[in-house]
Amino acid sequence: MRITLYNPNDSYLKWGQAHGEEWRKDIREIAEIRLQLTLIRPQWSGRAELLEVAKKHIPVLRKYDSSLADELQGIAEGAGISLEQVIIHNHYTDLRDINPNMPWGKNEGPGGSGDEGCTVVTGPTKTTRLLGMTWDTHSSASDYLLLLGVPSHEISGVSIPASWSFSMVGCVGMAGFNNDGLGVVINNLISVDAKVGLVWPVLIRRILRASKMKEAKKLLKNAPLGSGHHYVVANKDSV
Repeated sequence: MRITLYNPNDSYLKWGQAHGEEWRKDIREIAEIRLQLTLIRPQWSGRAELLEVAKKHIPVLRKYDSSLADELQGIAEGAGISLEQVIIHNHYTDLRDINPNMPWGKNEGPGGSGDEGCTVVTGPTKTTRLLGMTWDTHSSASDYLLLLGVPSHEISGVSIPASWSFSMVGCVGMAGFNNDGLGVVINNLISVDAKVGLVWPVLIRRILRASKMKEAKKLLKNAPLGSGHHYVVANKDSV
């Protein structure tokens, strides 16, 4: 597994640029793989249509969190690919559920990509709480895994705890925990009413900026989601 640790003195944009430059070749490979896996779904007419729908996610992303939007933009710049390609890579399991001709109606269900869900486990132990997941995604992802370290920093005077995220090169995080003892994991749901919404790994990273369960749950409840996941947020005391 690759490891990237961001520089605490850099901006989110520079974090993304460094990430993209460090893993440029790998990001370009996996972004194209995930684009092609999305196109397996029968509702997509081709690459141009998929990129156009990915583009529609950008205003939602920037409105929700400009810092994390900058990080994704930086990844695109560092890797030398478009932001739309980075969005498809990050948002693959939600984006593939959208029917571009009927964005709030029925799609045609699962395709043949062979990555239809995950499993989450959580429960108390004698001293803390167990939180974990299997990651049942397409086998191509195994060559591109990344442990992403985000240092403690401030945003508008608010202290943000350091965190570690399970991720892939070119992705901002898919599960993780922070130094305040809060963790988040997911499993995928196949939605029949998917629409343009928040790039879901951005929500993971946003939750990991929270110090308290109350804040994390509020973020999850109010996020402009586009498709389906179970999100499980926990600390040593509650879930």
